[in-house]
Amino acid sequence: MPLWPGRPEAGVIAARWAQNKGDPVSSVRRHILIEYMNIYLYICSMDQLNELAEVFRLLGDPSRLRVLIECRKGPIPVGEIAINTGLSPSLVSHHLRLLRATRIVRSARDGRHVLYTLADHHIDRVLTDMMDHLTEPESMEDSGD
Repeated sequence: MPLWPGRPEAGVIAARWAQNKGDPVSSVRRHILIEYMNIYLYICSMDQLNELAEVFRLLGDPSRLRVLIECRKGPIPVGEIAINTGLSPSLVSHHLRLLRATRIVRSARDGRHVLYTLADHHIDRVLTDMMDHLTEPESMEDSGD
């Protein structure tokens, strides 16, 4: 069964690759190779790469990133985000519109107010992992670069 449904050709590519190399591939190595090829083919769809690039482009704006970090706190209205970030409400609304269009944040109406939060745990995990990455000490192996 392919790791990524809809991409069975990865197994064929991996088997041909091993055959062309004249390498007697063990079943474990073949399985790992097939999984790798499935992942590669899944990620390398041009539409997906373009979508991923757009998400990272949006996350590259410091003001937009501050808005996103405020949304981590849970459902929060535009006015509160504006106060906490020091940005104008119209600029916050603009950033939220772009973030909603790429499914990074979601909105829910509460009476007269629209509340914003992160779209799902994946977005929170990306932010958390990147903040952890920036605050971890540089390893000894990497310091020689």
